[in-house]
Amino acid sequence: MELDEFLGAYFEAIAGFVARQGLDAKAFSAGLKAGIGAMASHDDGRTNHEAYWEAFFRHADADAVAWEELLTEFYEHEFGAIGEGFPRITSFENSTSVKPKLAYYAENVAACGLSGEDVLMVGNNTVEDLAIQGLGADAFLVTDHLLDPTEGFDLGSVKRGTMEEFAAWAESLPPCADPAQGVEAGIVAAAAREAALSFAKEG
Repeated sequence: MELDEFLGAYFEAIAGFVARQGLDAKAFSAGLKAGIGAMASHDDGRTNHEAYWEAFFRHADADAVAWEELLTEFYEHEFGAIGEGFPRITSFENSTSVKPKLAYYAENVAACGLSGEDVLMVGNNTVEDLAIQGLGADAFLVTDHLLDPTEGFDLGSVKRGTMEEFAAWAESLPPCADPAQGVEAGIVAAAAREAALSFAKEG
């Protein structure tokens, strides 16, 4: 997706929803942006949930409404059922980090009972998607709608191609003999996250 376009639509939709409840949309938007910033910058072991709400309530009135219940209503109805049916969807309740930090990927690798070397990342962002290579993961960079925030990534350093080329390549692979099972949907234990990060520390 085009992230800037998505975020613009998201911020507009959620602020409009809050305003329709008779709440201060401007203060809410300031809190939302502060909370997102806090999730991206903290690395003290708190969940993103804790970091988010602490920053959010510096701007929005904590007593104005039951915020979590209200926003749950937005996500369940107006935001749409994105990702419905997947065993793990990262959220600020179950994560302590965000892309492109290695801890984010380590938590999700650990949640699947895998190590980084078991993973193939497929994406179109040279920074956010390829960061997982720091855990020893393989990667395929999709060049349709390529995003290269550094504007200098060496495309020759990874497998790459169009979506059509990726599909053809993936079809040529043998079936997975040992797919991940029992994926953890909630918070991943710190020890499991650190174990997944050990590849990066050793490397």
